[in-house]
Amino acid sequence: MSSGTTYLGRLDARPKLLATLGYVLALGLIPQGSSSWPRLTALGGLLAVALIPDGVWLRRTFWLRLVPVLSLTAAMGLFIMFTRKPDENDTTWRLLTLGSLKLSVGSAGVEAALELGVRTLLAAAALVALSVRTSAPALLNALAFFRLPRIFLAVIGAVARTLWIVTDEAQRMNRARLMRGAGASLGAKVRVVGGMIGSLMLRSFDRAERIHRAMLARGYDGGQVRQLPAPPLGPIQLLACLGFVALSFAVPWAPLP
Repeated sequence: MSSGTTYLGRLDARPKLLATLGYVLALGLIPQGSSSWPRLTALGGLLAVALIPDGVWLRRTFWLRLVPVLSLTAAMGLFIMFTRKPDENDTTWRLLTLGSLKLSVGSAGVEAALELGVRTLLAAAALVALSVRTSAPALLNALAFFRLPRIFLAVIGAVARTLWIVTDEAQRMNRARLMRGAGASLGAKVRVVGGMIGSLMLRSFDRAERIHRAMLARGYDGGQVRQLPAPPLGPIQLLACLGFVALSFAVPWAPLP
């Protein structure tokens, strides 16, 4: 299912980008503490209402792109959980005792870790949904519409294209490894993967140098960034975007329990 075959994929990238950034900013405006949970729940429900009819939650790509974010969030949550000093009224659980080393977790640390995880999950889900349902050229054009520096857009575009090339090269190398067979032992597999990573890095540097020389030969000086002309923005899409942003910003100040 391509990004343009669903209602969210057919929308203009500019209101989608604005709505996503507004949603992430609204998440950051929610104060920390126990009072944040009703507001985080409300923002999660708002995101679900916006995305569930599109079916983006059912895409394997959506969850694969969330894995690195969730892994980093879990590591940060564990760090907060074990380093936050419990208050006097907090419930404390003793997990491990090794001589003078006592490892304990307080209820305040657990709540802070869970709050961080929920905030990060909602923000990452909104950003990943935007990337899944919007093509890279459309996102670049939307960023150019908001007057971001052209050299910044050129760097982002070059990185995006290079990532696709490197990913394709890595997939070809992996298919070649599987066709030739690899050693059954762990050491043999580590050596093969290490060789693949080194070869992929060398090929990437060589390809980058050839691309740079080709760009210089064509007169590229860092200031020529081609962007497609922006189509007229439909009023319905703009109103829907502004309504979504307004609802997102209303949640942090809503009189919730």
